[in-house]
Amino acid sequence: QLALSSRGRRPPPPRRQSRRGPTRAPATAADCSTGLEYPGAKAAPAPPGKPVGAPPPPSARVVHFSTGLEVFSLIVTVPLVNKTIHTLGGGTEVTGSDLTGLGDIEIGARYTVWRSISLGVGRLHELAITGGTAIPTGSHNAKAADGGLIDPHGQLGTGGWGPFVGLAYRFEQGSWLAFANVSGRLRTDGTYFDSTKYKFGDALLWSVHGQYRPARWVALDLGVDGRYARKDKATAADRTVDDAVVNTGGTLLSAAPGVYFNAFGGVWLFLRGQIPFYKSLYGEQNVLPSVTTGLQFQAL
Repeated sequence: QLALSSRGRRPPPPRRQSRRGPTRAPATAADCSTGLEYPGAKAAPAPPGKPVGAPPPPSARVVHFSTGLEVFSLIVTVPLVNKTIHTLGGGTEVTGSDLTGLGDIEIGARYTVWRSISLGVGRLHELAITGGTAIPTGSHNAKAADGGLIDPHGQLGTGGWGPFVGLAYRFEQGSWLAFANVSGRLRTDGTYFDSTKYKFGDALLWSVHGQYRPARWVALDLGVDGRYARKDKATAADRTVDDAVVNTGGTLLSAAPGVYFNAFGGVWLFLRGQIPFYKSLYGEQNVLPSVTTGLQFQAL
């Protein structure tokens, strides 16, 4: 996945802006997705002992293609991530870090608990339970040029686990499909070499989407993605705890258009975006539109 996105925040007095791609949720069938993301950040240095927080990624997207009548499916997401942090101040811009590598692998599962099929009109209703976790496989202890810890939001991984659970509803008839889902994700602490800890904010994510497939090889998608995230938590080396890191967390709603092309077999090429239209964020933050393109592989 190649993700190009923009988001920003400004802890007083300097201004912080960051670019971050959206994170992903379980698909409707077992798949193995590989991705390449290009987030970046423009940030002021963190206060001593306290990493600067940033808003969590936009709400997760679910790619819903008609994949048969599987009752249980597994999903593995393997992201390759690039993150860059720039420092702004005094009219100058300096690159503080630029990291590329494996991010946090995510394993998810989907179990259908109710399904109604009308064969005469080709109509399907389905309700499923989703769940899984992000695994702290990405590096999270990278050092800056001065030997200090790079801001946790610039690290390839979070350093902690990210379990999630949710519900997903799907309606399908002919060339039309609609779906809605809601999930909650918890975060655990990441521990760093300088004896500090950082916990990204727990989040509630939801989506409502519609899709139209004018041909078997293309799907047009439009919907709304939302998320509410609690503030991040930082623990300094002396065990001083900041339970609400400044300028992190809040509510975001985004329009989310997309188009998907079936390249061959189970391989889909997609282009999708998120355009924020409602922001109720804590502190001084800003989230800008994002665009994502890439390939999805369905293994089963």
